[in-house]
Amino acid sequence: MRGCRNSRSTHVAISMLVVVVPAIQSGQIDLVPEYVGTDLEFLDKNAGLANSDLNATVSHLRDQYKTRGVTVLNPSPAADQNGFAVTKATADKDHLSKMSDLELKSVLAAEKSDALAALVAAQLSQDRATAMEYYLGDMSQDMPASDGRSQAVSTDVSDTIEGLMPALMDIFAGSDEVVRFEPVGPEDEEAAQQETDYVNHVFMQQNPGFMTLYGFVKDALLSKVGIVKVWWEEREQEERETYYDLTDDQFALLSLAVQQSSGAMKIVEHTVHQPSATEMTS
Repeated sequence: MRGCRNSRSTHVAISMLVVVVPAIQSGQIDLVPEYVGTDLEFLDKNAGLANSDLNATVSHLRDQYKTRGVTVLNPSPAADQNGFAVTKATADKDHLSKMSDLELKSVLAAEKSDALAALVAAQLSQDRATAMEYYLGDMSQDMPASDGRSQAVSTDVSDTIEGLMPALMDIFAGSDEVVRFEPVGPEDEEAAQQETDYVNHVFMQQNPGFMTLYGFVKDALLSKVGIVKVWWEEREQEERETYYDLTDDQFALLSLAVQQSSGAMKIVEHTVHQPSATEMTS
């Protein structure tokens, strides 16, 4: 069940709907009050169906939610007004008794900017979710199959992305050098080559460079943005080595190496093996 209130042409709460709508469909939320205009504009991707005609707007909203298994209740009256309040300390500090027209316009302009930013973020999130559904061959939201009709779906999104991946990966990882440093002068050639070899070794050998690029490119195609996080990590790795049947000279050399390691190595256990009488008999 879902409760709605009177129509209102604002987008301030749209960003919340990215979370609320899936929660309603999954049954995590049973009842949510919301402006019908805001709700409808989010669901129909700003098609402009919300207007001052309350009955028409509610009818469109019910059509949108019907395919999602959600019921829209009858709207209740609401006031389309905004109020602004500050603490007494702020009022005393800035000598405020009431807002001037200029102050009110400044506040409203800031609120409008925040609302538009939320709208863009919400739209982008919705587009990404839709793209993922199309990639997986799920078109039930936009093109539900009728009962008794073919359930076949188009996989054009998946086919297009997978078709582009080899050519794009060849651009980034088709050679031995993913990164190349160019020398500024003749004296920099050796250093530039060393930097090129080192960075390529770190990226492709010490890290999963190919899979990092693959995920980056595929995310860009599917989600409209690809992000790679880069950081430098220093850590110590302990290794244990065991030696058997060392002679006194060999053990002495090993002990010397441990002493000269400045604490990097240490002998954690030493067992002396005493030969038996049969081993000493020639």
